[in-house]
Amino acid sequence: MENAFYFVVDENYLPMAAAQAYILAGFNKFDVHVFVERNNKGIRLEDLVPDQILKSERIFYHLDKLECFLPEGLPESQKWPSIVYLRLFVPDLLKNYSRLVYLDADIAIADDPTVLFDIDIPTTIAAVHDYGILGETIVPFPGVEYTTDEWLGGIGLEGCRYFNSGVLLINTERWSQLEIQRLLSKYFDQFGHRVTMFDQDFLNYTFKNDWTELSPRWNFQTSLFDYGFEHEFKPVVVHFTAPLKPWNGDFYSYQQVYLSYFALLFKQLQITLPKPATRPRQRYIKRMKTAVRRLLLRLGIQFRRERVQRRIWGRYHGLAHDFLGDALEKGLFADFSEAPILGEPKVFFDGHVVRTANLEDTLALLGPELVLPRHSHSKESRPFDKLAAAQSFREEEDHCEA
Repeated sequence: MENAFYFVVDENYLPMAAAQAYILAGFNKFDVHVFVERNNKGIRLEDLVPDQILKSERIFYHLDKLECFLPEGLPESQKWPSIVYLRLFVPDLLKNYSRLVYLDADIAIADDPTVLFDIDIPTTIAAVHDYGILGETIVPFPGVEYTTDEWLGGIGLEGCRYFNSGVLLINTERWSQLEIQRLLSKYFDQFGHRVTMFDQDFLNYTFKNDWTELSPRWNFQTSLFDYGFEHEFKPVVVHFTAPLKPWNGDFYSYQQVYLSYFALLFKQLQITLPKPATRPRQRYIKRMKTAVRRLLLRLGIQFRRERVQRRIWGRYHGLAHDFLGDALEKGLFADFSEAPILGEPKVFFDGHVVRTANLEDTLALLGPELVLPRHSHSKESRPFDKLAAAQSFREEEDHCEA
C-alpha cells in the first residue's frame, strides 16, 4: 500500500478514533495508524478499544511515540493542549507511504475516501478552507475582536486564505524536507502573542504558499450544516467542529441522525460512550424548550427566537454561498473539474434553529450514507508486517531519545 490515514489522540478521544479507523480499514485499500499519547500511562489499549478493532490487520496502534519530538516553550491552553502539535511529527515516522491523510478524531466517514489519494496536488499539503471564519470580524478571545484581515495579519497571513487542519492530505516526500521543530519554535517566537488556533495557525503560515484547496466534501464542517450545501458537495468526511459533539448527546443540527449513527456504531463495536460534555438536566431542559416551541409553532404562535435565527441563517448562508460560488468560478477546488450550480434552499424554524426545508432529503443523503463497519480487514497488499513495523518504530524511538 502506498497510502495511509492517521490519527493522533489521547485516551479520551481514542474510542472515536478507533471506531473511524476500523471503518477506514474496512475499505481494505489503505492502512490506518492511530497514535495514542496517554495522559495516564497506566491505561492500556485493551481498556478502551474492543478486541475486534485491536486485531484488525490494517490498523497500527502506537503508544507514546511523539511527545519526545515536541520543542519546549510552545503555547498551550485547555482548549489547545500540547497534543495538538504532535501530528506534525508523524509524516517523518511514516515515510513508507507516498501520501498520508491526517484526520481529527471528531469526524464521521460518510463515503469511500479512496479517490482522495488520486487528486493531483503540486504542493506539500491539500486541505479545506475553514468555513467558521467567513465573517468580517473574528473574536479569538472573550472581549477581543478583530476584523478578519487584522486577525490574519497578526498571525502572518496577510491576504491569505485560511484552511481547517482537521483533514490534511500530505505529500510525505515534500514534508520530509521540512524542519518542523525549528519552524515551530521560530513561528511562535514571532507570532505567539497573537495565535488563537495554535497548530492550525502555524500550519497555515508554514504552507501559506504551498497548499492546494479542496472542496468542502472532504472536510464538511459543522459551520456548513443546515445550509443545503451537502447536495452540491456530497460529504465524504463529516467534521464536528462545534464544541458540542453528537456522541455526547448534544448537537446543533440533524441531531437524531447523528445521535442514532454514533449510538449504533458504538453498540456494534462494543465501545463505551464517552462521558457527556453537559449534564443530563441541561440537555433535558434544552430539548423540552424546543419541543414546546414546536408545539406552539403548529398553533401559529411566532417567536422572537425565530426572527433572530432567520437573520443569522440568512447572513451566514449569504457569506458561504458567495464564498463557494467565487471559489468554483475561479476553479480553486482541485477535486472539481466542473462547477456545480449552488441552489437556494427553502428554510424553516424547527423550534431551536433555522435549517433547510428539504430536511428529509438531507437526512436521507447524510444518514444512510454514514458508513458503518465492514467485515473486510484482510492482510492482503500490506506494505510491511506488524513485526517489521514494530522494529521500525523502535528505531525511531531510539533516534528520538538520542
